[in-house]
Amino acid sequence: MSLILETNMDGGPLDLNLLAVFKALLDEQSVTKAARRVGLSQPAASSALARLRHQLGDPLFVRTQQGMLPTAKAKALEAPIRTALGQIEDVIRLQTPFSAQTSRRSFRIMVTDHALTRVAPQLARILSKDAPKIRFDISSVGPETDYERLRTGDTDLMISFIVVQPPPSFKAMKLFSEKHVVLVRQKHPKIRTKLTLKDYAEADHVLVAPRGGWVAGPIDQILAEKGLKRKVRMAIPSYLAAPHCVAFSDMLVTLPESVAKQHVDILPVKIFDIPAEARPFTVSMVWHERNHDDPAHHWLRAKVREAGRAI
Repeated sequence: MSLILETNMDGGPLDLNLLAVFKALLDEQSVTKAARRVGLSQPAASSALARLRHQLGDPLFVRTQQGMLPTAKAKALEAPIRTALGQIEDVIRLQTPFSAQTSRRSFRIMVTDHALTRVAPQLARILSKDAPKIRFDISSVGPETDYERLRTGDTDLMISFIVVQPPPSFKAMKLFSEKHVVLVRQKHPKIRTKLTLKDYAEADHVLVAPRGGWVAGPIDQILAEKGLKRKVRMAIPSYLAAPHCVAFSDMLVTLPESVAKQHVDILPVKIFDIPAEARPFTVSMVWHERNHDDPAHHWLRAKVREAGRAI
């Protein structure tokens, strides 16, 4: 089906199917990959880009060593085009009955590194058991564009720590809560059967900082109230690497309990409670309100809740 809009530079019809190629190029930065994403041959995608360039009066994408990068005009068009295509897709999906057994839909999920280690294995099991043709495209939560990607329809669901209430057009639901614990190598020269607050403050620490930098958290605030401070010797972006760093050093790392427990049987490490009254933290899923009544999205949210409860 061809969708036509009377708004191109010449005042003639603009084929909205070309905008799907535009969006794929934004995401893939490659004509070949964009063609594969929208189900076209590479020559057909190149022809679509040429037509779009002519109709909009701009190169839109320039070839560089980093790939096909958007021009200033393409960047200005990105948000409204993503929003428009997302709304069209939503209308079509609401009219189509959903069956997990037969659907070929792709769901795009943003997730924190910690939550990924907890829910991804369960989501893989769900795909194998209940949804043989559905695909999950999982990416990392970004620093400041998370809600924007949900708003434009570029992402269906976000799984993350929610520090403040989401904006009014978004909905959130708690998935699970858990506590932080401390991971130490089994033959640590000072910490053997007990971890005191003095030990914790004096030890060298690995800090997991997925977004870079060091932002003081609740544990640091508790220490500060007692006149203490963590000595961070190494900051890394991944929870998965942190236990390995601790296993071969005298440093400590503070981790979500579920991540720590995954490593005690495969690495020479042991778990201690944090020697302070640290509150559990909550991980939630967030989605845009326009997806709230979508039957496919109902299924997705139910399965993510199931995955969150599995451990």
